[in-house]
Amino acid sequence: MTISRRLMTATIAALLAVPVAATAQPGGAAKPTAERPIFLLDQIRSGPVPGKLMPALQPLKKLEQIEALLKANGVAYRRGVGMMDSRRAPANLVQVVTSLPPGEVFVLPENGGASFNQILRLISPAEAASIAKAATPAPARAPKT
Repeated sequence: MTISRRLMTATIAALLAVPVAATAQPGGAAKPTAERPIFLLDQIRSGPVPGKLMPALQPLKKLEQIEALLKANGVAYRRGVGMMDSRRAPANLVQVVTSLPPGEVFVLPENGGASFNQILRLISPAEAASIAKAATPAPARAPKT
């Protein structure tokens, strides 16, 4: 990953663009389909990233490097596993993401901050539901008296 202005601009433009009718498939080819993949992501979600850090972020190629830079500069962040459902994401964004080389990190604006993402693999909706269920804490139970 090089967090280039071109990639950031393309990603933001894809988010704002009107989705196309085609669905992007892994490898970048756009084909219409009823089933679209869910991306399992290694993800860093940060609070607002100061503009002065942008030049330092641009040459970084790994999430570990991004995490170290955020930590060293006191930027709040959380690292974990995330998912991006390509059925709900704008088709243009899915095309941009699936056209990236394997292992490439991509950045999305998120609630005033940023989401730094790397695709781990594609998963089925059933597997995504299983992962989400496992990550959801059990409801609190009232203590027995």
